[in-house]
Amino acid sequence: MSDIKNKNAIADNKIAVFWRSGCGPSSSAKNTLDEENYPGVSRAYVQLSSGDETHAYLKERSKSQNGGQPYTTFPYVWINQEFIGGNSDLSGSKGKAALSALKA
Repeated sequence: MSDIKNKNAIADNKIAVFWRSGCGPSSSAKNTLDEENYPGVSRAYVQLSSGDETHAYLKERSKSQNGGQPYTTFPYVWINQEFIGGNSDLSGSKGKAALSALKA
């Protein structure tokens, strides 16, 4: 997947999750988002394989919203083009606030 497609997944959807198969936190994040009803909210779930060039792109893009440090683990969760973090961040105050805004 190219960087252009990745940018579009984040830009074109209210929720974008980049995940890996077999990753427990990735499954949990997707389940959390699927359990909630967000009418009219577009979502993109992008599965990445090991060694995918997209991971480097996501690490770089996450720096600006992660205190200048690259986020390195899966999943990568974006809500309204804001980098939330991973599964534990989605369940935290930042994630809850972003999800509440989707329902407003």
